[in-house]
Parts: sequence; structure tokens; C-alpha cells
Amino acid sequence: MNWQEYKGRIVFTILGIILAISFLTIGFWKTIFWLLFALIGYLFGSIIDKKVNFYEFLEKIKEIFNIGRE
Repeated sequence: MNWQEYKGRIVFTILGIILAISFLTIGFWKTIFWLLFALIGYLFGSIIDKKVNFYEFLEKIKEIFNIGRE
């Protein structure tokens, strides 16, 4: 098996299996709650890795959602 060619399929198949097991064992809403906090952690980790100013990050979020514009 060629990892470079199939890495997306392999990784997302494993993630799908983990997600399905989570739904079955802890329930839908607890799984969604867990995924939300994982996403928040990923975003903060990305900010730290890229050394992005937190206020610049908030401004980009505001631009995306058109917050503060008339």
C-alpha cells in the first residue's frame, strides 16, 4: 500500500470509525461537544504555531462573519 497516494482515505476512514464508536458509546451530543472543544484546541494551537497575534485573529473572524459592519 502506498501511504502517499492513500493517506487521506486511510486517515479519514480511521477518524470515521472513531467518530462512529464515540456516537455509539457516549452519545451524539457528548460527541459533538468533544469535537467542538477539539476544534477550539486546534485553532488555538494553530495560532500559537503560526505566531499570529490574537487580536489579528479576532479581526479575521469578524471579517469572515461580517461582525461590526453596517
